[in-house]
Parts: sequence; structure tokens; C-alpha cells
Amino acid sequence: MEWSDAKIIGSWIGFGLLHSLFANDEVKASVLRVLPAAASRWYRAAYNVASLGLTAVVGDGLLRNVERSDAIIFHEGVRSVVSNSVAVLAAAGFVSVCTAYDMLFFFGVKAAPSQPLGWCTLHRFVRHPWYTCALAFLWSRSMDRAKLLSTAMMTLYFFVGSRFEERRLCNMPGGAGARYRRYCTLVPGIIPLPWCFLTTTQISNVFST
Repeated sequence: MEWSDAKIIGSWIGFGLLHSLFANDEVKASVLRVLPAAASRWYRAAYNVASLGLTAVVGDGLLRNVERSDAIIFHEGVRSVVSNSVAVLAAAGFVSVCTAYDMLFFFGVKAAPSQPLGWCTLHRFVRHPWYTCALAFLWSRSMDRAKLLSTAMMTLYFFVGSRFEERRLCNMPGGAGARYRRYCTLVPGIIPLPWCFLTTTQISNVFST
């Protein structure tokens, strides 16, 4: 393994540990205890801004163009048309998922979401459509060694992080956790499977209050 590879892997591991640490409810509660009440509402906003900043630093080059001479995976001709089509669809899907969530809560402007479980059409096929769309976009790109390694590390983080996220979702109060646990038995997490999706009837059954 080259030093540059170790640096990329170490950076992503460090990012994952920091991101998960400050998402932990106990750590969050400890931080909020020492913050002024007026500042505590901005914890989530600061967390998301810091996360985006760290992602930009650690994932530097994920979105840059790759020259053919440096590429391990390179798309041209028909493959380029297909890969770019996948990227456009993935980006559109990512944006469409935003409509399912309370983005004011996500960015820390609101203290609580308007509803505990967001929902859009893509949730019929995967439990984490944001991750699915992000990975489809990233893996559709041409890649050199560094970009491939960063994409692989981000993929690993999405899969591991989604498991921790689901622990919290499954334990939501007020019946939302029980509904989410039912949902988990019917729909895959990140990789869609042709035979696993919610029918219209199942949607109303799983997400009925």
C-alpha cells in the first residue's frame, strides 16, 4: 500500500469516527449541557455544516475529472452516455428525496421535524434513497486510484453508518419505531432488489398511525 492510499483511508476513518461521535445522542447531550441555551438549537446546523466541510476536505477530488492516462475506470463513447445518464438520474433522485424530509430540521433551523418518518416514492424500493442516489452518482464516474479508493471508503461508511442510523430510527417513540421496524422487514437498505418493494397497500399499512 502506498502512503497516499494510507492517507486517504486514514482520513476517511477519521471522518467517520468524528461524524459518528458527534451524532451520538449521549455526546450531543454532553455538549449541549455546556452550551448556552440560545446556542444549543444550532448544534444540528453546526454539525451539518462541519460534516459538509469535512466531506469536502476528505473527499477532495471525488467530483473532479479524471484523465484517461490516469484512469482505472474510464467511460467514453456509449459507456459515457450511460454513465452520465445514471449520474443525472441519481442527482435528480437525490433532490427529489429532499422533498420527503423536513429540511429546516435537517439543517438545524427547527428543533423538531414536522413528522418522524419522511416518505417519497424512492422509499418504496430502499430505506436510504439518499445513500443509494449518492452511490449511484459516485460509482458512475471515471476513476483514478485515489478517486476509486475514496469512493470505496465512502461506500463503506454509508453501509456502516446506515446501521447505526437505523438503531435510532427503530427506537423512535410514539409508534414510529415500530412502524420503521416493520418497514425494515419489507424493503432493502441501500441496494434495491427487484422483488423487494412496497405495494400501495403496504405503504398505508406500514406508515399508518
